[in-house]
Amino acid sequence: MSRRLPSIPNLDHLKKQAKDVLRIARHRRPSWRLADAQQALARGYGFATWADLKLHVESIRPESGARPSAHREPTTLPGGRSTHPIAGTWATTHPHGNAGDPSTDVTIVVDFEPIDDALVLTQIGPDAAGCDVAMKVTIHVDGVDHAVPFGDSVTLRANWIDGRTLETIARRGDQTTWRATYEVSPDGQSLVVSSAERIVRFERVQVE
Repeated sequence: MSRRLPSIPNLDHLKKQAKDVLRIARHRRPSWRLADAQQALARGYGFATWADLKLHVESIRPESGARPSAHREPTTLPGGRSTHPIAGTWATTHPHGNAGDPSTDVTIVVDFEPIDDALVLTQIGPDAAGCDVAMKVTIHVDGVDHAVPFGDSVTLRANWIDGRTLETIARRGDQTTWRATYEVSPDGQSLVVSSAERIVRFERVQVE
């Protein structure tokens, strides 16, 4: 599902998102350049190319007296990234297409940045056509339903089950559409994402 743009998107904010995507992607895609990250981010918003996304944003003119929506990035707490077990970058690679053919394997990379009572999640992975798609979203971990930009009337509730396990529940109205848990191993080196559809194991990316 593509992420929706705000009613008055901010191109500078989108450019910053693309730089964040590039920083994270390079752990598993060292050949990536900024243009690759921009392209993946554009797909995450439902556009075929970064040029299409940029054209759309530039075509939107706020009404007289109105200001572009202020996308305020969370401020990192003093001391840098949190030491919470889920903080950091995680990756998984699994077969896709022809079994035993490494060229058809797909890699998914996720990054969690804890900020106050929220997690900034960046995810990069292939869509059904095998093209890389990037998304960045803030998850409020307070046990309260929050609107999320992935469709009309969709809310997400997140809370810590314990010190290493995050539960997320997506709803449309009164109906639960998706539930998943993210559990960090005791040694902090793996992350298991479990839902009714599947279980995926991620390994921590060691930053050099």
